[in-house]
Order: sequence, then structure tokens, then C-alpha cells
Amino acid sequence: MDARVSLLYIDDPLYTDYQENLPISDLNIDQILDAVTEDLDEYRLREIYRHKPLLLNDVEYRQAVARDLLAEDFRAAIEKTLALISRAKRYAGMRDSAEEGVIADKWHLDCAGAYCAAMGALPEAMRLPYRAQGWQRLFAWANGYAASDSFQALKAETSALLVAFDAYRFRISADLGNELLILDDDADESDVFADYRDVFARFDLNSVGQEIRAFADIRMNSLENGMLSLLIGENPSLFSSLHAFRERFGEFIHENTLTFERHAWFYLSYLRHMRAMEDKGFPFAFPVLEKEGGLSVRDGYDLSLAQMERTKSIVYNSLDLQKDERIMILTGPNQGGKTTFTRMLGQILFFACAGLPVPAAGARLPFVDDIRTHFAREEEAGSQSGRLQEELTRLRPMLRGVRGNSVLLIN
Repeated sequence: MDARVSLLYIDDPLYTDYQENLPISDLNIDQILDAVTEDLDEYRLREIYRHKPLLLNDVEYRQAVARDLLAEDFRAAIEKTLALISRAKRYAGMRDSAEEGVIADKWHLDCAGAYCAAMGALPEAMRLPYRAQGWQRLFAWANGYAASDSFQALKAETSALLVAFDAYRFRISADLGNELLILDDDADESDVFADYRDVFARFDLNSVGQEIRAFADIRMNSLENGMLSLLIGENPSLFSSLHAFRERFGEFIHENTLTFERHAWFYLSYLRHMRAMEDKGFPFAFPVLEKEGGLSVRDGYDLSLAQMERTKSIVYNSLDLQKDERIMILTGPNQGGKTTFTRMLGQILFFACAGLPVPAAGARLPFVDDIRTHFAREEEAGSQSGRLQEELTRLRPMLRGVRGNSVLLIN
């Protein structure tokens, strides 16, 4: 059995401790993740953010993976591979949605073609500079998998069948009056639509295209069904080979390939959002993390505010706490920015612990066990408790289980 490959954790994540209940809403991180994960629901990226690694080594492991993706050539090579994996999955979905038969068999072959192309594209990234242990482990697995007998057999038979279908040429004539289709499988390479284009040359076809596509959807119409029946009847061995291919190679997409795809999008989606914000003038930086140390932030800001389109100006804040300074009390008038400052600090700690760049020009941070928040809530209508009692009641469960390296943000 192949070892599990992860771009997120050094060890198998099934045996890693997690903090699941992170303060997503209090820190407006849900709004940030809405922008970061837009159109990427299939990868369940929010689940990754909700599982904070408790080992500093894992966070540094992630930082190294993310740093390599800052190189444009390396990132482009990884994105090319991901596009082909996505295509293979899309073809697999078309196969599963199609009725059993030749159409499903052909989608299965197309899926195999895209999958083999994806594994063939990955070496482009391997030939580029990279340093992260995560990429080294992934590429080592990919090289071994690509050389395995099972993948080599899949690749060879996929290529042979695709070549055979690509070489199959035919011409079909339609006798609409007698509702007949006539197959000529000795067709040459001539353009059978040339005469028709001459007829329609006086019309503007740019807006509608000049292409006629058959078999472009899962569900076929009666004409396409008739055409397909003719083709199967004229070349039964080719279509028999197509079905045999599907019988031999069932679900061939490896679990590690899907894990790689999901984990890669965790980084790429955040870095894509980061680049968009940097283009607007907002800085990001990889923080320096220490097991025990002070807390220093230079020109940090609330990312949830910065990403709002109508935001005209953002206030940057800096702070510097020494190693032995464990408590910071922030005071000031209403609407003076205390809540924004607190959210800024929480966001920086949150994304730092995720192994990602943080919204600041620079940061040196302690590696924290967990982040806990207590933000004001609206008083419940009809409550018989006073406001102080309500706040203390809410604080009590938050304080349970606090460890020496926990961060409490109380607003």
C-alpha cells in the first residue's frame, strides 16, 4: 500500500492533534475565507483552516511549501497539473452521469487520458527549483507511482485506444427524405463542409461560431444515436476494446493525487488572494515563529476591512511585546479602533499558525497552542441576568483548558 502524501503535515494527519473550534467569526475570518475559497467548494478548504496544527514543525513545513509557490514558473507548472486533474475528474463525472454503454466507456477513456496527462505534466515542476520537504515527498511518490506496472499499463492502453479513435475517419450522408443515414468509413481528410460554408458566406457567423459538434453532451438525440449505431456496427472490435478497457481499469485516480490537488489549492487560493491584495498596496509577510518569544508586528492591518472594495484608507498598527510581557490592555474612546486592532492581531496569529503569509509588513510571533476569543454580544431579550453575569457566564467555558501558550483576545 502506498504511503499517504501530505503537503500539510509531516506525519499522517490521522494521528495529529487538532484544535477544531477556532474563532472564525469573531475575527471576521469567515469573510476572508469567503473571498479566498470562492468557487472552490469541492476542495473543502474551510475544513483545513478549522484544523490548526499543534506542532511548530508542521507550520514550518507549510511555510516552505508556500514559499516555493511564490516562484511563478513553479506555480504555473503545478497549476497545469491541477487543471488536468480537474479535467479528469470532470470526465469521470460525465461518465458516472451517462447511461451505461459506449458513451460512459468513452468518457472513462477520456478521463484516463487526462489523468495520464496530469501525471506526465508533474515532472515539469520537478525540474524547476524547489526546497520544501513537502514537494520532495510528493515528487518521490509520483516518480515511483509513474514507474509502477499498474500505471504503465494504464498509460500504454490509454494511449493506444486514444490513437485508434483519433485515427478513425468516416463520412455520414443523411437522406432526410427517406430518414436514412449512410456511413462511408473510407472517408478522406477533405473538408465536407466547404461547400456549405460557401453558401453561408454572406451571413455573419462569427457570433454563433462555425463549428458543428456531435456527441457534445451526455444525453444524445436520435440522430446521434443513429450515427453511433452505424459506427459500432462498422467497427465492433474498436468499441469492444473500449468496453474491455473500462472493465480492466476501474477507478484508477490515486488517493494521493486527489490529496495533492486539495492541499495545493489550499495554498494557491490564499496566495492568489494575497497577490490581489498586494496589487492594491497591502503588504504580506511570512512571520518568524518561535516556541517561546515576544510578539512583534510591523504595519499590520485588518484583512477583512482591506478586502472591502469601498475601503478608502486602512490604519496600520504595530506592536512589540517582550518575552516576559504576557498581558496587553488596549484602551481608548468608542470607534477608536480597539476592535479592529484586536481582530488584526487575531488574524495575524490565525494565518501564521496555518503556515501562511500574514497581513503585515513583518511579524515575529510566538507559536501558540490555541487562539480563544470573547467578543461582545447583543443582550438577549428577556434575559433575567445582568450584563456582567452574562459576560462572565460566557467567559467561563473559554477559560477551561487554557494552556500556557494560549492566546486570549477579550473585547
